[in-house]
Amino acid sequence: MPALDAATTFVQDAVHACLGVLRAPPHASTRRRRRHVGSVALTVAVLLAALLVAFAAPALGREVAGDPNLDARLNAIASELRCIACGNRTLAESDSALAVDLRAQMRAKLDAGADDDAVRAFITDRYGDVVQYRPPVRASTALLWFGPPVLLGFGMVALVVFLRRRRRTAHQATALDVDTEAGFAAQHPSLP
Repeated sequence: MPALDAATTFVQDAVHACLGVLRAPPHASTRRRRRHVGSVALTVAVLLAALLVAFAAPALGREVAGDPNLDARLNAIASELRCIACGNRTLAESDSALAVDLRAQMRAKLDAGADDDAVRAFITDRYGDVVQYRPPVRASTALLWFGPPVLLGFGMVALVVFLRRRRRTAHQATALDVDTEAGFAAQHPSLP
């Protein structure tokens, strides 16, 4: 959560600044002390604003909970659909503006009485089968379903062919070395 980390860092910086401002020099004049009180008040106001932001940051982008059954249905549907803006996060996990908007539209359809399949169909019709983590088996999605196993099979066949050729050439090289040594020994009988 980068927003929460940034808010936490901001709060820590504000606390350090506030502690530094609170230590007024003892020999300061009345005018400087008044300025000091004003800067302390400003620092405290900034610190309170930073705390407000820090505590509100996790809730940004989340809808207000309504009917628990409706929320459970919405979460179940949203966890099966991919967020287009985020890439590989579900609509339930994503905090992007698109995901928040789609969840609001899905909630409105569920409030209107639509069933879960109708809501899934609404999102799928709008963005295609790519938003589903488990797309249906169709001619257009056949590559998604059967491409990886086919590629794995081709890879296994290629590995077996490569290993057999390697073993065959290693065996032939060994036989050639034995023949070469025998021929060399026959030509030079005096060498061991």
